[in-house]
Amino acid sequence: MSLDDALEVALAPLAVTAGSTREFTFAGVYINSEYPFVIVSKHAGFSNPALTSAQIKSFNERQARGSKLSVEKLEADRVADCKLFARHVVVGWKNANEEPGKPASPTPENVEKVLLAISKKRLDMFRSYTNWASDADNFTESPLGDAESLGK
Repeated sequence: MSLDDALEVALAPLAVTAGSTREFTFAGVYINSEYPFVIVSKHAGFSNPALTSAQIKSFNERQARGSKLSVEKLEADRVADCKLFARHVVVGWKNANEEPGKPASPTPENVEKVLLAISKKRLDMFRSYTNWASDADNFTESPLGDAESLGK
């Protein structure tokens, strides 16, 4: 077996499979439900080519605004991140209701609205979610162990 073949075999269990989704619970966030808000996501990494393409476009747009940092640029980046995740990472949700017993539809516009609200009130919570969604270990059956046992 060649080294290339051996690497392919050795690393296969670590790869995120296309279409793999997982759930992230926003502890303490209740949207007209007695249960916490749960978001269903695809991996926010190279296994998600639509996201990667959109991130490159967004990065280039951010660079075009200039390199000097400002509060306005940080705010624009937060909004852009919410849009990227709403359109390319989030595939559904649980426990989000327009009113008790009436589920809200997880359209990209509604997901963006929820992510914007969370990020505005609790940027740390939003960043925890985006970091989690970017971590391949959360989307694999990794032989390294599950995310919880790894302290994630």
